[in-house]
Amino acid sequence: MIKYPLVEDILHRYANVNAFTSDWIDVLKKELNNPKYPEKLSLFKKEFAEAILTEAITPERYEQITGEDFDTQEDLNVWLEKIWKNIFGATDIKLPDYP
Repeated sequence: MIKYPLVEDILHRYANVNAFTSDWIDVLKKELNNPKYPEKLSLFKKEFAEAILTEAITPERYEQITGEDFDTQEDLNVWLEKIWKNIFGATDIKLPDYP
């Protein structure tokens, strides 16, 4: 079972080495902010934060999803945090508050 289906789908479509374009972050932001799907951004943010903080996406899994190889979890974390900053700016990577 895929624990973070939206994150994996987004990474597969936008961070895949075979589909990488210079404007992929801008295109991704546009998709995440599509008014037809107002919940997509918040769901992605929640899933992505959890995936980063729990290291749920291993280098092996990331390579399966995107075709890109990272030697260590630390190297992958740096890359995922860079993606986070490009999408969410200076917003801290944290789990949402639950009631």
